[in-house]
Amino acid sequence: ASSLIGDDEDDSVVRVVVSGDVVVSGDIADGSFIAVGDLGDSVKFVLVDVSNEETHFLWSLTDRYGDEYRRITQEPYLEIPKDDLTPGMYAMSVGSSDNLNGPYSSRSGSLILYGTLTDTFEWTYMAQDLSVAVSYDYADYEACRLNDDYYLKTYGDFGQRVSILTAADPTIASLEEQLRSAYLGAFGQDAPVDGQEYADFILGFVQVCFEYLNDSDLYGRAEYWAFPMETLYHRMGDCEDTSFLLAALCSASGYTSSTIRVSGHMVVGVELDLFEPDGFYANHLRVSDVTLDGTHLWLCETSYDQYVPVGLL
Repeated sequence: ASSLIGDDEDDSVVRVVVSGDVVVSGDIADGSFIAVGDLGDSVKFVLVDVSNEETHFLWSLTDRYGDEYRRITQEPYLEIPKDDLTPGMYAMSVGSSDNLNGPYSSRSGSLILYGTLTDTFEWTYMAQDLSVAVSYDYADYEACRLNDDYYLKTYGDFGQRVSILTAADPTIASLEEQLRSAYLGAFGQDAPVDGQEYADFILGFVQVCFEYLNDSDLYGRAEYWAFPMETLYHRMGDCEDTSFLLAALCSASGYTSSTIRVSGHMVVGVELDLFEPDGFYANHLRVSDVTLDGTHLWLCETSYDQYVPVGLL
C-alpha cells in the first residue's frame, strides 16, 4: 500500500541534503534528472535530462494533507519561494512533453523543507467556536517519524511501548496550554481544569480535530503505533494513535490516565474525582469504566468523528 508520508524511510532511496533547510530524495536526488538548489529565499529545480523536443513541463508538489501545488512552465526549471511552502515533506513530480496536452514522461521524489510550522485547529464545542495554534519544528516531528526502534512501534511489551510513546513532549505540553487557554476563554477563568468538564473538552478536541485513518493508508504498514507528534502533524490516525495523543494531553493536564486494549481496539481511561454521565448521551450509549490496580478510570473513545463525553461508549 502507498502511504501518505512517502517512501523516505526506505534505505534504498537516495537522500541528499541540499542545505540545512532543504533535503530531497528519490529520482529528484539522483542528479541525472533534476538539479536542486537552495537560493536562500527560494528553492530551484532544474531538469538536466531534457530533449530538444520537450517544451512543456508540469510540476507538482503534494503536501501532508494531499493538497497539490501545480504549475506548467515552458522552461525546464521551477523556482519556488520558501514563503509559498509550509515546512514539511512534499511528494514531488515533474512531467515533460513536446506539447501542452502531453503525454508527459515523469520523474518523482520527495522534498523536505525544514523550519517552524504552526498548525491551527478550529472546531465547535458546546456552541462555542474555538481555535488553538501550536508551533513546532519539522525536525521534531521527523525525529519521531525516523525513530529507529520500529519494533517498539509494532511489537514488544505493551507497557514499555506506551510509556515511551506517551512520554512528556514539549510540543504536546504547549498544545495543552493552548487548549487550557481556549477553554478558560470560552467558559470563564474560574472554570475547573481538573475535573470532568475539562477532560470532556480535551477529548472533544481529539475526536473532532483528528480524522480516523488506518495504518496501511497513512503509514504504509499493517500496524504502526505513532508518537503523538506524528498524529499531530498528520491530523489523523487510527484508534491507538489518537488514544496515545489523548493520553499525552491528559498527562500534560495533570490527569491520571491509561491506554487500554479492548478486543483489538484501544481506548483511554481517565481518573476523575467526580463523574456525572451526560443525560442525553447516557440514553444512547453505555456508561463505561474500569478499575486497574486500584485506580477507577472512565473510558474515552477517541475514534468518534464528533464529540462524545468521557465515560460513554
